[in-house]
Amino acid sequence: MKIPRKTSQEWETLEQDLYAAGVDLAEVEAGAHRLLAEARGHQLAETRIQHFLAEKDVAARMGVSIAHHAH
Repeated sequence: MKIPRKTSQEWETLEQDLYAAGVDLAEVEAGAHRLLAEARGHQLAETRIQHFLAEKDVAARMGVSIAHHAH
């Protein structure tokens, strides 16, 4: 699905509408960043699977370590 580009005027109107509705714009921005991060993570996982790479191999190539989560 291709999202149509919005003009700066349309974005400004949207921001004003959100502000008028009591939405914190910093919250909207944080949500947008979170969605982008999730999308990038998903894309990285898909690429890793397609190339039969282990997570640790990808991390090593990127020069990062794998975060270990306590469950």
